Parts: sequence; C-alpha cells; structure tokens
Amino acid sequence: MHPDQPRPSKPDLIVELTELSRELRNTLEDLAVQTIKFKKILRESNKAAGREPEVVAANNDLQKVLKRLNGIWDRARKPIIRLGKTSNYGEKLLAEFRYLSLRPNALEVLKFVEFLEVVLETDAPAPIADLGDNAQPQEPHKRPRGRPSKIPPERKAKALEVRIRGGNNRQAAKILYDTEEPTKHQRDSVSAILGWYCETHGIMWPLPKNVAE
Repeated sequence: MHPDQPRPSKPDLIVELTELSRELRNTLEDLAVQTIKFKKILRESNKAAGREPEVVAANNDLQKVLKRLNGIWDRARKPIIRLGKTSNYGEKLLAEFRYLSLRPNALEVLKFVEFLEVVLETDAPAPIADLGDNAQPQEPHKRPRGRPSKIPPERKAKALEVRIRGGNNRQAAKILYDTEEPTKHQRDSVSAILGWYCETHGIMWPLPKNVAE
C-alpha cells in the first residue's frame, strides 16, 4: 500500500477478508476438481497410448488454478496480518498463517480459511464508532449458531454419505456445521470440504451426476 493511501477502516477490512475467503474457497474447490481430473487422465494414459495431449492439457489447467490460488493468497497476506493485530485470536491466526506461508498446502489452506472465517464471524474488529449527531449504539458481533471452528472427520463422513445417497448441499451442510439452517456460504463450502476429504481418503470426487444437485 502506498504511504499516502489511507488504511482500510475496520468494516472495510472485514468485507475485504470475507471476499478473499470466498475466492479462496472457490479456487480450492476448482483445484480439487482439476487435481482429480489430472490424476485420472494420467492413470488412463498409462493404459492407452496417444493420450499425451490430454495429460498436457489437464496439467496446464491444474497449473492455472494453482497460479490463481497463489495470487489470491498473496493478496490476502496484508489484510490477514492487519486482522491478526486487532483480533483476540490474533496470536493463533498469525502463527498458523506464518507456518502455512512456509509450507503451503492446499488442504492446510482450506483448514486455515475455515479458521479465518470463524475469526471474522466471532471476533472481527468492531466497526469504527459513528461520532456524528446521529450516532447509534453498536451491537456486539455475535457468533452464528452451529458454526464450529473445526469440522470433525466423523461429520465429513456422514455428510459425504448424505451426498452419495442423493442428498443436496443444504442437507450435507446441516451435518457439517451442526445447524438446522445453514447459511448460503456454508452450503457453498460443502463441495470444497468434501472434495478434499475424498482426495485425502482415496474416494472418487466429484460425485456421479445422479447424486449431484
């Protein structure tokens, strides 16, 4: 940031990081899909000749998503550090961020994004007070019900079973987040969470079309 540019206000910082968190989640979901696609084509190319162009194309697609992920991560660095200096969870947030910066890993990035979202929802800096004549009391920032800081693997397994049996993202999100009314963001995060769960457990993902929403 240029020295003459004003620092973002606290509400702006929350908005900025919320948007970056959404971008990271979407890109991680794309990365999961492209990784599985590349591995599948690579396996098939070992059994049949003439598929080298497909392997190259799949690898190029994967590298594009990785480049996009790295770009978003770089943009998130300064806002995350600013939040870490003002949050009650700042010490843990910055420690995990520094560790992740040294050893970047897509699955760990997803876990960090989940933690960042919890910090934003539970301990985000309060908006700057309005000192004008029409100032109104600020309501404390409350944590939405059912939002865990870490999703146990048992819930992921149950949510995956729901999807395999034909359930949709809303039904899976209810299990993942232990809530009867999952938010749109929680519903949208189901594919990324279950995608990486499947990747680390050797399960096929994306799911077949007959169980897709």
